[in-house]
Order: sequence, then C-alpha cells, then structure tokens
Amino acid sequence: MLTIQSTFHSLRKTQWQLLSRLIFFLAVLNTNKPEFCCIPADAYADLLHKFEDTELGQIVKPRIGQEEVEVSLG
Repeated sequence: MLTIQSTFHSLRKTQWQLLSRLIFFLAVLNTNKPEFCCIPADAYADLLHKFEDTELGQIVKPRIGQEEVEVSLG
C-alpha cells in the first residue's frame, strides 16, 4: 500500500492536482481518525454495481424453487 503524507494546509492548496491524479482510495486523517474518504469515480461505479448485484441476489434467493408463472405482454 502506498502512503503519502501531507499537511492539511498543503492539501488545501493542491487538492485538485492530487484528486485529478487519484487512482486509489484516499483517506484524510485528523489525529489518526478518518475525516474524509475519496475513491475514483470508476471505483465508485463498480462498488454501486456490486451493491446492486448483492441486492438483486437477496431478492432472487427466496424465489428459487418457486413455481414459474407464464406471463403474456400482448
């Protein structure tokens, strides 16, 4: 894991430069406690898809083995 340390003051001055190059998760600590967390947009989209897949799985599991119902849309 790559760790980059910086003061909050310098982070405020260069935040957009840092965030534009962000490839991995970023956590800003204040006295060793997380104050702010940031992830790249692509990683966030992937995370949302995984949450959605998990939610759909929870809907499907109880329906496994139920009788199928034929539906006509016309």
